[in-house]
Amino acid sequence: MGAKKKAAAKGEVEEDLSTKEFQKEYVKSCTLFETPLFKPLYKKLQEVFEEGDGKLPEILINERIGENGAKAIANSLKLAK
Repeated sequence: MGAKKKAAAKGEVEEDLSTKEFQKEYVKSCTLFETPLFKPLYKKLQEVFEEGDGKLPEILINERIGENGAKAIANSLKLAK
């Protein structure tokens, strides 16, 4: 049995690191797809970690980010667990 299942079985609360993983994967994906970071999203991620509870409630994109920008975000969401 894995560590996550043991923690869940004992009733322990696991820390949700999915937003932190998303940020890490997003930076990697932008490098991979050779596209610049979407600054408003990256700034929001920084604010969430500095002032919030570490959870990103939503992603709002109101500018053109291009095909590679969309791929970078989608890839990061897929890889973050």
